Amino acid sequence: MVNLTKKAVEQAFDLIVAQKKNATKRPQQVKLSQEIAASIKNRQNFLGQGSTGIGKTYAYLVPIILSGEWTLISTATKHLSTQIVEKDLAFLSEIFPDVSFAEMKGARNYFCPAKAQEALSEFNSSIFNAEGEMLDAEKYDEYLSGGKLDDYTLAMLWVLKHTGGSFNYISQCPHKLKPDQEQSLTASSMGCALKVGDQNIKGKTTHAKADANKSKSCSFALEFKCPLANAINDAASAKILVTTHANVASWINNEESMGVLSGVNDKNRPIWVADEAHELEGVLENCWSTTLSKVNINECVTRIEKQNTIKQSPISAGTIKTIRSHCESLLKEVELSFKKHYKPTGGSNYGEKTVTIKELDQGIVDQINELLSILELQENLLRECISNNSIPSNLGKNLLSEISRFKELLCGAKYMSTEESPRVLYLTQSVEKRKEEYAVKNFPLNIARDLSDSMREMNLIALSATMKVNDSFDPIASNLGYKFSGTPFRSFDAGTVFDYRKQGILYVPDQDDCPNPKTNRDEHLEHFMQTSAELIEQAKGGALCLLTTIREAKTCAEYLRETLTGDIEVLSFDDTTNLEELVENFRGRKNSVLVGTRGFFQGLDLPGQTLRLVLINKIPFAPPSPITQEREKLLKQQGENSFMQVSVVPAAQLLAQAAGRLIRNVDDRGIVAVFDPRIKTTGWGRVILNSLPPFYRISSLDVLFKSAKGLGKLSSE
Repeated sequence: MVNLTKKAVEQAFDLIVAQKKNATKRPQQVKLSQEIAASIKNRQNFLGQGSTGIGKTYAYLVPIILSGEWTLISTATKHLSTQIVEKDLAFLSEIFPDVSFAEMKGARNYFCPAKAQEALSEFNSSIFNAEGEMLDAEKYDEYLSGGKLDDYTLAMLWVLKHTGGSFNYISQCPHKLKPDQEQSLTASSMGCALKVGDQNIKGKTTHAKADANKSKSCSFALEFKCPLANAINDAASAKILVTTHANVASWINNEESMGVLSGVNDKNRPIWVADEAHELEGVLENCWSTTLSKVNINECVTRIEKQNTIKQSPISAGTIKTIRSHCESLLKEVELSFKKHYKPTGGSNYGEKTVTIKELDQGIVDQINELLSILELQENLLRECISNNSIPSNLGKNLLSEISRFKELLCGAKYMSTEESPRVLYLTQSVEKRKEEYAVKNFPLNIARDLSDSMREMNLIALSATMKVNDSFDPIASNLGYKFSGTPFRSFDAGTVFDYRKQGILYVPDQDDCPNPKTNRDEHLEHFMQTSAELIEQAKGGALCLLTTIREAKTCAEYLRETLTGDIEVLSFDDTTNLEELVENFRGRKNSVLVGTRGFFQGLDLPGQTLRLVLINKIPFAPPSPITQEREKLLKQQGENSFMQVSVVPAAQLLAQAAGRLIRNVDDRGIVAVFDPRIKTTGWGRVILNSLPPFYRISSLDVLFKSAKGLGKLSSE
């Protein structure tokens, strides 16, 4: 391992500042980096907090590069992972030339030339162009200018035209595609390309090794024309691999995938850096859960059906019909089970109805097992056909991949709760297009134990701007499994480069000045909308209004549109809105209002005069569900403060993220207003208050309005 002393880290930042335009040395960034370096050197897990402006990306990239160790970096979004690769690592590789890095997206981001070739062959078998010639991908530009082919046909030609080039992702395709059309041109799953030449890449298979088994291999992969296979090979040879939390979630439970992506590390545990780690727990929980519903089941069968495109396939139309019949029987059993266990409470008829059960009824289990038997039989037939070359290898592997996906869904519903991995099993009834739909949901209650197992194999470094709750790392350390890993961990708060007391104001009302949102919901919403409208008028726009439900957000947006005067425009999200376009429209203006729900509490970067007010209607507690209820029961049995862990900690983190939207650089000024008096009147509310940035705090409406008016004057200068 290369020298990871404090001096070595500081010298590395001296090099970066010397070569990066307009860069300055930030003591907080260097100190955070030195703490991470020490954890890597001592093989300790690490929890770190660095607020906006610290530069936490370079803070962890520098010691990673200096260490020379194999490192997996996961982020909350594809956008952030791409930025790290194309911007940050690309720049650092110019200063530290020995750096090798790669990005790995989810398989369905990569276009699949083998699928495009099959689609084109099927197209050409029945349709010819005007000259009587079959379509040829090499003539893509000619067809494009001719204007006679539809987007899907042009897309399949585009995919084949660009194999082996710099175009790898279906998102780069210039043609508009429906979701099912995208799926028909993208890799089915990791399983499709992970076995190039039927040799497991876990053992570092390369194209050269696979060459000996060409008859069973994808020709596009062997000729370096498969984007996914190329990405996997790049990942296997890179020292630093960047991906998303969601991909890591699937790899943790997939020995083959983790074999590909854990690198060679003979003496030490490989390093895993989780950036934006405040989202890690939620992502892992969602990825490790199962929803057995009509939509998900139908999607799996349809995928198999669409891949089953040639006459030589051993999966007959009759078999598909049988599978669909059993799926209908399975869903009927789910409906019967719900009606058997559900006890009406006399509450609202709106929303999803749920009932928690200890185990699946036998009728559901029998139908799942019947489907699994049919699918396993088809798997065996397909493997035999691939082995004797009676069907194209690509077709067989794609079908095997889709069958595996369906089996995983069915088996996921049967996961049993254990003491080590507790789960909640429940049934739901919802109304879709005036029709009742039923589902089985199987959800993990505590991912801490599973993550702690991973920490024994990987050195976890988790970082975020909001890792502390009530000035302590303990709640997050507990939720992410640090306390159960059996290995020591260190933590460090890098502080901030901002002067929050001078740059921002935090308003929280007194009990008598604002209705309680729990006991007076309608009055509270009315108070929030009226006060927000007046504040927005005074500040002349520049506001982000955050509400916790879609209904409240729609009501608020309508109210503001009817109430606000002048040229203040109200932007809000609905089913037809493109989220990125909406945010960009807001970003480019000084006098607009953006109204959103929980999805807008984090991830928005809106520096400068675009954002002067962050107005939050109430503490963003997660809505009650069988998951939260069972999780609280489990923690109570363990002697823990269940409400604090299940409700307060996530709400505190999310509220801190929302407040963090306001100050993004040293010149920003503004107000965060949280219209929830419970923050002051309850013990747990003070925990949330202490988790927010240390703004100058006020409770006077008069001072609040005067401050907003001052912001309005500043925006006009």
